[in-house]
Amino acid sequence: MAMYATAVDNPVTPYRCLSHLASLPVWTAYEAALVLRCHVATVRRELNRGAITGVRIANEWRIPASQFSALAKALRSLEHSEQRNFAARVPLNNDSTPPLSPVTPVTSRASRASRASGASITAVTSRTAVTQSANHSATVPKTSRPVLRISLLGHPQIYINDIRMDGLERSNRRSQVIQLLALHRGGLSGPQLASSLSIARHRYEEESLTPHYVRTLVCAVREQARKKAGWDGIIESPIKRGAGQHHYKLPDNAVCDLWEFEDRLDQADWLLARAAGALRASMASKASGLPGLPGDSAPDEMQVDAIDVAAALREEALQLYKGEFCEGSTNGCLVQAARILEERYIHSSMQQGDYWRTIALTWQWAQAARNSFAAVAATAATGGTGTARAARDPMHAPARPTPSACSIGPEVWTIWREALRNYERVLRVDNYHEEAYIHAMECYAHLGNARGVDRMFNRCREVLHADLSQAPNVVVVRAYRECKNLLRRAGTIYISV
Repeated sequence: MAMYATAVDNPVTPYRCLSHLASLPVWTAYEAALVLRCHVATVRRELNRGAITGVRIANEWRIPASQFSALAKALRSLEHSEQRNFAARVPLNNDSTPPLSPVTPVTSRASRASRASGASITAVTSRTAVTQSANHSATVPKTSRPVLRISLLGHPQIYINDIRMDGLERSNRRSQVIQLLALHRGGLSGPQLASSLSIARHRYEEESLTPHYVRTLVCAVREQARKKAGWDGIIESPIKRGAGQHHYKLPDNAVCDLWEFEDRLDQADWLLARAAGALRASMASKASGLPGLPGDSAPDEMQVDAIDVAAALREEALQLYKGEFCEGSTNGCLVQAARILEERYIHSSMQQGDYWRTIALTWQWAQAARNSFAAVAATAATGGTGTARAARDPMHAPARPTPSACSIGPEVWTIWREALRNYERVLRVDNYHEEAYIHAMECYAHLGNARGVDRMFNRCREVLHADLSQAPNVVVVRAYRECKNLLRRAGTIYISV
């Protein structure tokens, strides 16, 4: 401890003191500043920026020496050459005036008086510190923090940069620590993490895990990450609310597919709620006869844009869902979260399917209206001869324009396929979702695929009979018959899609 006091108080530390500091496993910010030959504020600034990693214990930073061992050797070898170069650039005699520091220019009368009374040595000392700090920051490469990447939708996978932590994935307790901390982005205290780990799949365990066991478990996770990837910052534990009350959380630069899934769906829901509020306000203003706000000149276009952006965000989120959250986990908290995320996935898939289904129906009705207008225009151009011919020969009468009877363009075909894909997403997760069966049969009917309609109805009937011993609902049977009638009116042949 006496050596530490000497090293901190004396700015010019001998090399043996620096070598002794470099051999220590953990440094304080002052000791790191001595080895770096810079001000302690520079070390703290790099810690806040994340360029170097440290642990804050009792309001004091502790920095692993492994990050600065090579740096200390380079600084010791460059120190003599830098001092000689600076002495050659800045002469220290009484006749010459040293150049002023660009950080602290001397402009006032008091500054000039202090310089004349012998403050030039202080200016040179500050200039030396600034020059050395700039040279060291230019010569030493900045190492970025490793990135923790976690995939929890489906089979859990843990990566540190490009190194897969398969040992953590195989360990039940250690992987559950990472998964629970990813489920709670704000972090968990020691007792909270212990209680979450002790919850089994179907019941509460009688004995609860102690915070001491949790600290040992977290240290084991860090040690395993350090052995595999050379980094032990996989779990941060700054002390909060008193000594000994650790608060565990994942690093700020961690990446998790669960977070991206929830963020995109939250943003899509916010856009839909905003569009619904704008629509409600515009309808109320039209009903009351009051003029709208200055910015609401075209509310319909704004709502359509918001709905389209929300659909794009939903599609990105749905593509991230590779399977059940933490598939195969036996922890009660993770199983409950998996059920909630699955319900949200089903709801979002139905929303996405209804979005494309509405667009397809709108396009088909618009095309049918254009065909009807063209038929009326042709009748008017012939002077009614078309109507008389239709009266004489019913076979030449124009068919009633319906969305299914009109020819489907390639754009509408693609839209129906996209709607069908989203309804099939729902059925892959929930095999009893009757509304998804109904809309999937409707998509097959508009695509002209009679076999697809039959296959979807038979699947619904077989699943319900095998698992629940009951027949399909009346609504499903009615929808099946309507789809068959739609195909019959359109004269559809059997095709495979």
